[in-house]
Amino acid sequence: MRLVDIVSVVAAFAVTGGFVRYVLRRDRDAPQYAEDDARAFFDEHGHWPDEDPADARARAERGAAAERLARAGQRPRGRLPR
Repeated sequence: MRLVDIVSVVAAFAVTGGFVRYVLRRDRDAPQYAEDDARAFFDEHGHWPDEDPADARARAERGAAAERLARAGQRPRGRLPR
């Protein structure tokens, strides 16, 4: 084999290896990107992407009721209203 052929093969392996590393690194960050997208959706709409707006309002009302009780120094009796 000539030197040019050897250099070409080594270069091809280097480029292929770099591409594989890039793809693996990108796929590893996919959950982080999905979480960032969900947080941006929450900031814009006030509820999570997989949550109905009615469920979000009910969750907010339960949180507000718990906050009022905590500020008043009381403990909730039973379950909070749904």
